[in-house]
Amino acid sequence: MHIQDAPRQMYLATLGAAGMVANGSKAVAEMAWAEARRYAPSVPMPDMPAMIKGARKPMREAINTVEDVVESTTKTVLTTLGVPTRAEVTTLTRRVEQLIKKVDALQPARRRTTKPAPKATARGTRRGR
Repeated sequence: MHIQDAPRQMYLATLGAAGMVANGSKAVAEMAWAEARRYAPSVPMPDMPAMIKGARKPMREAINTVEDVVESTTKTVLTTLGVPTRAEVTTLTRRVEQLIKKVDALQPARRRTTKPAPKATARGTRRGR
């Protein structure tokens, strides 16, 4: 793995882990409550959907915090490595396009008067012999 691939891999791994937590938390909680019911069947169990619903907001906040940290770290690493930002590439592309147009405008006569390329000689023969 190249150093330039590391931030992307880290970001994708973080999203994958967050997705697993978001999708697997309900199943884990239900397994835990099923086990608790087995040991203490007479104890009233809390309302699982309400508990899960209450846990979603803090989980989303945690995921957003992790995403922000990963994004910030990735940006810092890429800047340190000298990788230009999307805005810098876009600006540079526009500038190059402007320069190409200017060069094209300055050289219209030159294009009309260019000489054709010399014809290739037959294989095995050299000029001047």
